[in-house]
Amino acid sequence: MNVERDPVFGCELAQGRADRDGYVFHGQTRAHIHAWIAANGSVPDGLVIDHLCRRRNCVALHHLEAVTQSENEKRKSWRYRRRRVKCRAGHELEEHGVVTPEGGVVCRQCNREAGGVMVRNYDRETTTCSGALPKIRQRSEIEDCGQDGVCKLSPGCNRHWEERNRELVHENAVLRSNSDHLSSENASLSRQVESMAMRIESLAEELAKPEDVRLREVIDALDGRAVIFDGLGARVGHLLDEMDEWIERAGVAERRLK
Repeated sequence: MNVERDPVFGCELAQGRADRDGYVFHGQTRAHIHAWIAANGSVPDGLVIDHLCRRRNCVALHHLEAVTQSENEKRKSWRYRRRRVKCRAGHELEEHGVVTPEGGVVCRQCNREAGGVMVRNYDRETTTCSGALPKIRQRSEIEDCGQDGVCKLSPGCNRHWEERNRELVHENAVLRSNSDHLSSENASLSRQVESMAMRIESLAEELAKPEDVRLREVIDALDGRAVIFDGLGARVGHLLDEMDEWIERAGVAERRLK
């Protein structure tokens, strides 16, 4: 099985017959499963082999991970994948992460340690000791094309890929911040909607009551305030009596002055 190494993303891309889903086969087995079994033995029951790079013809062992089917389904979502903050080796993806064209997130430091980037042996064929992947042709890599702006090379030099990756990392951080802000606003709106729903439910219960029941509740509520009203009435009456007394005294004083 021929494999081409991608120096930018660290993938080892199997070449050959592929099905309509993009999986390349080694014999009757998908290439990435064959590579994983050759290195680790049979796949444990209940687990499937997932591509961290999202490239289905990649057979790089550091891009393959045995996970449950449930986890594999979750990883189909970009929102779920971008939540990862560290790779399996513990490297910070904010610093070392790179996004593949297919939307996968791989670790550049792990790629370097696995020999997937910074290749200097151009167009050299090697043979692995395991014999699982007999031929690996390493793609030529140019560190800097010397061009400003758009790179003139295909698939591009390292400098332009690094610049683009920094832009993507920054965009990812901005999107994560915006997502957190939107999540906070969404939670606030959910609380307001819940409060309004409770108020509407309470009003609906009140309106569902018969009219005589509602009037009785109002009367009962006013009965509780009757004592207060009686006290206020007594005080007002006392003040009126004092006012009459003062008016009478004023009249007596006015007659004496005459």
